[in-house]
Amino acid sequence: MEESTGLKGKSGGARGLFSGRAATWLALAALAISVGHVVYAVWRDHINNGEGLLNVLG
Repeated sequence: MEESTGLKGKSGGARGLFSGRAATWLALAALAISVGHVVYAVWRDHINNGEGLLNVLG
């Protein structure tokens, strides 16, 4: 008799919400947006003479 663990491999046809390429681009877009927010916050703080984010962190 063969014993089975009940685990299915990738050949089962189950797929994620996004394909591998779409997930990569989505992750890169999210990273770019996050970095953009930080750059914008520092730039805006620079205009306000250090009254915001840089004052808290520095």
